[in-house]
Amino acid sequence: MLKEKELWLVLEPAEDIPGQWTGHCLDLDIVSQGASLQHALQMTFEAVLLTVADDLEAARDPFARRSAPDQDWEHLTKILREGHRGALPESTASVVVATQMRLSVRMDSAASEPLVQQIAPAWLIEPAEAAAHSSPN
Repeated sequence: MLKEKELWLVLEPAEDIPGQWTGHCLDLDIVSQGASLQHALQMTFEAVLLTVADDLEAARDPFARRSAPDQDWEHLTKILREGHRGALPESTASVVVATQMRLSVRMDSAASEPLVQQIAPAWLIEPAEAAAHSSPN
């Protein structure tokens, strides 16, 4: 049986490591990092694939994983509400990005490879805007 799910990712400059980016798959609460926005996206896809493959090998349902904490979903909501849609920037421009990927998993065979692909344009917001909207009033 093939199961598919659209997953949300947030990519942003790392707060504690200059020049690095973090990628967070909120639906599965998987975090990775990379040296650029594109690299963080690639590494997050890879982390999702490896985690799902491990779940399948252990006979666990990867879709049953807990998702990210509420504060991370609130951060995504702010990006979607205040950001603008567009293509992922090629440079490491200082933006916060939300995008989606589709995860496809054949649940009846641990030997099959899970597949992820980006499926939607991104929502972009400047880090200062995201911080301003996430600060308590």
